[in-house]
Amino acid sequence: MASSNNMAAATRRLGRAESTLYHDTAAAKLFSAYRRIKHLPEVMSPDEIEGEKLQEYVLTAGNYFANRCIARYFNGDLEPSNPENLHCLMPGTLVGYIGKHLLYIRTEVAPNHPDFRNRSKDDYPTWYTSFRSEFENACNRFQLNHNGDEIFSGHDTQPLYRSNDNGKAGNFPHAMCDLKRVMISLYKHATRQNQKMEQAAWICDTVDAVGRPGECKFGNFSEWYFDWLLNCPNTPWSESKTLKKYGMCRICDDFFGFDWFCNMAS
Repeated sequence: MASSNNMAAATRRLGRAESTLYHDTAAAKLFSAYRRIKHLPEVMSPDEIEGEKLQEYVLTAGNYFANRCIARYFNGDLEPSNPENLHCLMPGTLVGYIGKHLLYIRTEVAPNHPDFRNRSKDDYPTWYTSFRSEFENACNRFQLNHNGDEIFSGHDTQPLYRSNDNGKAGNFPHAMCDLKRVMISLYKHATRQNQKMEQAAWICDTVDAVGRPGECKFGNFSEWYFDWLLNCPNTPWSESKTLKKYGMCRICDDFFGFDWFCNMAS
């Protein structure tokens, strides 16, 4: 197999996004390290993956990646390039890297392989579809049962969801933290002397103000009115770019901490 730089360069095309080129390079680096660890030839040949050997090669590599922690920024030995950075690659990212490597094999190593015959450039072999699902499940099982200090996250900042299924958290403590738990804690410790109840209302109003990614819901109090047909208040909001308006009827929530009326009263 060619060096990681040559493998990435082989798939580059004019006009491709920088992020795409980065993932091509990372995928090439990942498999370059894997082949060295497994004592495979540096240069991959068509004979190495002829017939069913291609499927066996991908399945073996997938089993290797699914059962270990691979740092988000790794070196040539698949060890963290920065020992203080404990963030590891997520299953979706690893699947993408394997797909990139399979594309490299198809375009640069064995374009006439039977698994690619009579398929469009975006169509993967049938066996790869089932492999991808099983691989992600295997990665998730490993991460849920892992007891080390590594952090499995695609980003340093993680979203705070309204309510998680805490009963299936297992050894994944991040799943125990959700917005509902935060709200209960604030109301539980609220007194006349602190502003815990107001803080809960501010949090809910902030969540409520999110329209689409990167944009807030802009509203005007003067446009609020009571809809006698629906028998509830309507607090319309508009997009800042398109100025398109959307109705937002207010009804009671099953949980008081997310209830609009309760938060307005706070």
